[in-house]
Amino acid sequence: MESFSPIYSHITPRFIREADVPKGLPRLTDHKDREAVLDFTEDSVGGFFSREECGAIYDLARAHGPDGVAVEIGSWKGKSTICLGSGLKARGGGELFAIDSHEGSEEHAHVYGKVWTFDEFVNNIERARLTDVIVPLVMTSWYGARVLGRPVSLLFVDGSHNEEDVEMDLFLWSHKVVIGGLIVFHDVFSFEAVNRVWSRCIRDSGIFEVIGEEGDMAWARKIKEINYDFVENEWEPSK
Repeated sequence: MESFSPIYSHITPRFIREADVPKGLPRLTDHKDREAVLDFTEDSVGGFFSREECGAIYDLARAHGPDGVAVEIGSWKGKSTICLGSGLKARGGGELFAIDSHEGSEEHAHVYGKVWTFDEFVNNIERARLTDVIVPLVMTSWYGARVLGRPVSLLFVDGSHNEEDVEMDLFLWSHKVVIGGLIVFHDVFSFEAVNRVWSRCIRDSGIFEVIGEEGDMAWARKIKEINYDFVENEWEPSK
């Protein structure tokens, strides 16, 4: 089995031994087979994505350019991570930095109580044979933005649905996205707060060009550099 070495935040240090893949669960063997990837995630990986949404992010990752890495904010148990990582592997490789504290959001706490999803995340990534593509950053988006100094060609945002948190994710990460790179939002139509940020800071900003939607997901291409006045909470294209 390939080595799988997560990077930990210094504010939530944890020791996780290498997970043993549970016997009897399926493994993913062909990342170029789109339907096989979707069957795998639909049948054996927990998450909040429809099959159509999974297919869309697989396609986006498979087509994303070579001028930067892919970043996922919010991984949960790895369903979207596997679709993104499989798309990268199908096109010949790349790196996906998967950022999540794995302690759940406020919404998760209301439903599940205290959670720790990293063990199951690791099992799922190993079963998907994607340890050579996916780099888990077990930390908040805020710390992840400071750890990762690489240009980003695909940014997938599915973290907290609190409006201030969504704005902060954009503030921290959008300037790292290269011109021509993609920003993808999940839950953009089902959460009013997410939709407000999407509408104001992406759709109507003049910085991004909306190019697609699928289910509760939408994505846009970056067409201008950003001048963001955080105090005034306004987005403006650079002059």
